Amino acid sequence: MTELQSNEGSPPSEPPAPPVPNRSRRLLSWGMTLSAIVLASVYVQAQARNLWHECMMLQGEIQESQRQAVVGYLNIAPTTTYADPPGDWYRDEADQSLLWSGWKEGDGHPWFRFQHGDIDPARLCRPTSEYVSRAVDYPLSESGGGTIWRRMPSETLVVGHTLQGQNCVYPVALLGKVQVINDIVEDHPFLIVVNLFLPHQAEYSVFEAAVDGRRLTMAVTGYFQDRKPLLFDRGTESLWFEENDVLRAVAGKLKNKSTARVARLAPVTWSTWLNRNRQGRLLVGADRSRGVPKE
Repeated sequence: MTELQSNEGSPPSEPPAPPVPNRSRRLLSWGMTLSAIVLASVYVQAQARNLWHECMMLQGEIQESQRQAVVGYLNIAPTTTYADPPGDWYRDEADQSLLWSGWKEGDGHPWFRFQHGDIDPARLCRPTSEYVSRAVDYPLSESGGGTIWRRMPSETLVVGHTLQGQNCVYPVALLGKVQVINDIVEDHPFLIVVNLFLPHQAEYSVFEAAVDGRRLTMAVTGYFQDRKPLLFDRGTESLWFEENDVLRAVAGKLKNKSTARVARLAPVTWSTWLNRNRQGRLLVGADRSRGVPKE
């Protein structure tokens, strides 16, 4: 009997059982995959935070660069003086009191003169500085566009008001240099005054600039009284001081005369002002070739 014949009566053999999956190996693989995903997610989030931080820093640097951009306002730099005040910077002389007004080449020490008691020297201070602001007497402006208009960064701070039907705007940086602007809008005189001691939203004011039908042009004395600038008019050298909502002459020929405040001006960005006023008159500097007004 052959081998084939000897197996004919035997039951058929069963196929081999499949191998049992290794559960521990599968769990380990899943754990490693999940850990890799978590680590990758943490890395991506960390890099995203770094990129966001760098982006914000770059944006801040760009904005700061724009704020510091040289716009090129015309003839607004202060003059330089190294003159020391005399020891008797305030003194009584005969029937008058004298207040030192600075140093002028060729003239020596000029003085403001007024009646006794008009000014209390105890209320005055004169910041020590070698720079003397020059008021704008003959404004230069651009309307609806121009070289400086286009050069103004969007973040530049300005103050503006509607005067005689015109949207007038003044750069804060320019105002800080000159402190006083003698402006004329549609033949109407205005005075824009800066008080750097006041809060930012209240330090800029517009006043009428005429008394008894005559225009006043003003400049800074260099003194502050009660933390407010003491001004003088060019015609009589009377001394003026802000009281409530008026600018009042407190000493000199025009004593007790006053001009009314037109408005307080709150700073906004140049882009904000442009969104509200597509057309307007931008003050960009001073014409110094015309000298100083006599009144």
